[in-house]
Amino acid sequence: GLGDVYKRQTPYQPEVSQGILQAIFEYQSLMAELLEMDAVNSSLYDWATAVGEAALMCRRITRRSKVLVPDLMSPTRLTTLRTYSEPAGMTVELVEHDPLTGQLDLEDLKERVDDQTAMVYVENPSYLGFVEEEVEAIGELAHDAGAAYVVGVDPTSLGLLKPPGSYGADIVVGEGQPLGNHMNYGGPLLGIMACGHDNRFLRQMPGRLI
Repeated sequence: GLGDVYKRQTPYQPEVSQGILQAIFEYQSLMAELLEMDAVNSSLYDWATAVGEAALMCRRITRRSKVLVPDLMSPTRLTTLRTYSEPAGMTVELVEHDPLTGQLDLEDLKERVDDQTAMVYVENPSYLGFVEEEVEAIGELAHDAGAAYVVGVDPTSLGLLKPPGSYGADIVVGEGQPLGNHMNYGGPLLGIMACGHDNRFLRQMPGRLI
């Protein structure tokens, strides 16, 4: 019957799911350590959808409608972000970069961030490979305006770079495929999402927590 189909398709029954639950718990624990964040979900479709979900989280938490992102952001992620956020009444604005260094233009960010800003987002490294050097200052500008600070990362970069939790990220998103996810029928992508201990974020985060 339908109940039997449901049981076979959802990995929640304890008598058959202990291995799955253990694997998810290990993934979440290791990613939390790598990102220096408190909670990691399991999981989202890819990095792009994780950015979109982060924007909706920030909308629900702050009750604000503006999202600020770097103009060097991945075009695919930007398009997905707009697809997620604009039906929710949000606007996405691009923050300029320094043409010599590729760094986010802090002066332009200061002019754009205001009391309607729900989320300030950076990618580190950037889409073109620049390492963002002012991540602490960007986070302070976001928090001073009452906005959430969201950081997108390639997890393999964190063997060298500071984890986003150490410089004030409220939400971390990224792509888990570089960790070694193999090709499969659903594609090799794995959307990372993490947040800190603040219950405002934890209770709004989609996905499963083990």
